[in-house]
Amino acid sequence: MVVDLCDYRALLDEPGAAYDAVVSVEMIEAVGAEFWPEYFRTLDHVLVPGGKVALQAITLPHDRMLATRSTHTFITKYIFPGGALPSVRAIEEVTARHTALRVSDDLAIGQHYATTLRLWDEAFVAAAEEVTALGFDETFARMWHFYLEYCRAGFTAGYIDDHQPDADQGEPMTAPTTAVAETLAEALRPFIGGDLPVRLVAWDGSYAGPEGAPVVEPALPRRAAAAAVAPRRAWAPPRPT
Repeated sequence: MVVDLCDYRALLDEPGAAYDAVVSVEMIEAVGAEFWPEYFRTLDHVLVPGGKVALQAITLPHDRMLATRSTHTFITKYIFPGGALPSVRAIEEVTARHTALRVSDDLAIGQHYATTLRLWDEAFVAAAEEVTALGFDETFARMWHFYLEYCRAGFTAGYIDDHQPDADQGEPMTAPTTAVAETLAEALRPFIGGDLPVRLVAWDGSYAGPEGAPVVEPALPRRAAAAAVAPRRAWAPPRPT
């Protein structure tokens, strides 16, 4: 296993389609709402066609998210500066607007999270001497105790929730790999007025065209190539931000 400490946005500069699955646990809350499109574009970029993204996110109901997105709270001042809680609807809308990802499943675990926070706080309070020995003062201890109980109250009351949405790029591509290049070739034939004069090597290494002819490797966007193979999957270029 290799662990890289890096800015997730740097992955947009790396070759795409590198991972069969991506798991992102409670990162979106710290990204900031203005960066959600880039965050999801990164997930989309690194995922192979037919792959899956599994998220875990602390969420607000959509109306509360809209009403509080410009407010300055205890959490944004002391715990997560610049952070913002999304709604499930916001996740669905951002992924639909900026990526090929679509939410395909969702599980709400908010009440379980309330229990988790209680256990975390009890363990933190019980370890007060160890916390002090690590260099944390009484002000921090009070703040962290308040933070854990503040969040537990929100989950218990249902004001906030914790969701585990799954997202993918539609149905996995099941066509034989030899059909990929041939499908692209069929799309080109009306424009060249006949059979290919070159050997077309598609994005996955499949080929079409006469053997021995000059090789052409089309630099198609990954999602466009996927749409050519599975036309039932709707595709549109990402909207500018």
